[in-house]
Amino acid sequence: MKMELTAPKNYVRNRANRPDKWEHNVIESKFRDAAYMKGASFFESVSYKGRDAYRFILPEYYKASCLGCHGEPKGEKDITGGKKEGGKLGELGGAISLVIYE
Repeated sequence: MKMELTAPKNYVRNRANRPDKWEHNVIESKFRDAAYMKGASFFESVSYKGRDAYRFILPEYYKASCLGCHGEPKGEKDITGGKKEGGKLGELGGAISLVIYE
C-alpha cells in the first residue's frame, strides 16, 4: 500500500507531492467539476506501475485554519517561510491518495 498527499498542480508546495497522471485527471475532471458532489471520494481498479491496484483519492478543501499559510495574498511569505498559494475558504486545496496493490 502507498499513501500520499497531493494537490492541484498550481497549489503544490513540495515537489514530492505533485500529482501523478491518474491523480491529476481525477482532480481536474472530477473534483474541480461543479457538478461533482463536493467532498465525495473517487476510486477505481487500475494498473499502477505494472501491477493491478485499487486507487482511492479523497479531496481536501481549505478551512479557515489553512488560510494562514495557504491563503492570500498569493506569494506572500507565511509563518514557515513558504509562499502562500492564494487559496480561498472552501476551495479544493489538495487530496489524500491511496494505492492498494491487489
